[in-house]
Amino acid sequence: MRRLSVVPSITLDMQYRMHPEISRFPSSEFYARSLKDGTVDSGGRVHSRLQPPLSEHLVINALTGGRPSVVFLDHDGLEATKDRSRINVTDAAIVCAVIEDLLRQNEDLRGEDIGVISPYIAQISLLNYLLNVDPDHRQRFRGTLGQNRADELSQIEVKTVNGFEGRQKEIVLFSTVRNNATGALGFLADRRRLNVGLTRARRGLFVIGGLATLRAGSATRGAVAWKHYADFLTGARLVRPVKGDALRQVLDRSGWKVVEHYWRARLLRCEDPCLATQKHA
Repeated sequence: MRRLSVVPSITLDMQYRMHPEISRFPSSEFYARSLKDGTVDSGGRVHSRLQPPLSEHLVINALTGGRPSVVFLDHDGLEATKDRSRINVTDAAIVCAVIEDLLRQNEDLRGEDIGVISPYIAQISLLNYLLNVDPDHRQRFRGTLGQNRADELSQIEVKTVNGFEGRQKEIVLFSTVRNNATGALGFLADRRRLNVGLTRARRGLFVIGGLATLRAGSATRGAVAWKHYADFLTGARLVRPVKGDALRQVLDRSGWKVVEHYWRARLLRCEDPCLATQKHA
């Protein structure tokens, strides 16, 4: 079997592991449309094991009656610096809300089936804290999921893009972090990282971030690829705005406390705003 060095689990001309909606953009952007889907039978039907999960964020298409495998949750929560890295607390709070919804609605889905990816180590630390340590979130998870399901949160892999290379999960949440007024993407503007981030999921891919920022990146090849992806998502109607009242509906009280306490700590120049929930609880 011939394999590409960038994504070892994808063959040169055929992929057998992800829903064709997930592979559609990578095939076009990174493989010149040469990547075919071995997950579709002769009648055009997708294998049943790759059906998207139930989620309030995957809205059924009124025309086809199908549920999408990809969604971009577009919010306007700003990024911030943290120890020479980047974090986005709104990104992180949305990730927690999506995971809770997935575990609540899909009894067959386990924590080990879910992966969370982010390019920034500070965001990884924040996500691990919210999922496994923060007392408000832990209480919320136990209340909505029950103790046994809440315990599965510790089985969710939360890693950088590089750490997920060669890995696969049923469901992947990609926290892009970057959300600013200038379109600055930093090392997120890397075609290899984008390719890896978009091709780790088998059944469902949730990308979280600021679409305007990703679309406004500079003219580097990686930034252009993000612009192409933003245009693809918009054209395919796979963007769900999560702003204002919509954001309040997605986030629970714990999520709001994380966002509010973080920015309060920033205003007070707290030394460690990632742990602001502990200092202002």
